[in-house]
Amino acid sequence: RPLFGGAMSVNLPPRFVDVATLRQLPDTQEVWTDVATDQCIVVEILAHDDSVQDQGSAAYYFEDIAACNDASGPDLYTFFPGHQSTNITGDASAILSAAPPSAAHLPAPSCWAASGVQKIAKFKESERNEVAVHVGVLRVPSIDSDIVVHLNQPLSLSPSSSSTTVAHSVPCGTPEEGRRLFSTMLRSLRVNDWDLFS
Repeated sequence: RPLFGGAMSVNLPPRFVDVATLRQLPDTQEVWTDVATDQCIVVEILAHDDSVQDQGSAAYYFEDIAACNDASGPDLYTFFPGHQSTNITGDASAILSAAPPSAAHLPAPSCWAASGVQKIAKFKESERNEVAVHVGVLRVPSIDSDIVVHLNQPLSLSPSSSSTTVAHSVPCGTPEEGRRLFSTMLRSLRVNDWDLFS
């Protein structure tokens, strides 16, 4: 699928539709959703933050997403054991190896992942759904950017959540199934025009 007008691309299952056809999105963000499962994939280009260490970058963005989901309080999010900070640079080697070379004083590009559960109230509803959130961060200092990819995968829905009206008949799946989908998607991610980051 084309991202950012074709400047990037990614392989996604046909069930995901482009949210930009439904509502306006920021220029730095792509969102794809599957209405049958309420799964959502977000690709975002953010300024590289030197104050965030590479090893902690995925956990940093996971917690930032939790804050955006109003799920940053006690007992509202947890990391899956062993998945708070994982170096997956090998999975993203195709895209990272094509990146503009870093200056000698800059670290090499890298990719980090984190995943866990966030308890999210959709549309500020009173009841919260348990959602697995899988985050990947491609850190590319030579273009002063972080490419942040995340998959929201509902695990259990509150009976009173509006999500049950669209994601009722399709199983939510396991966290491992979500991680496999996320890994496959991340390995397929490509930058077709690096001028996107100019």
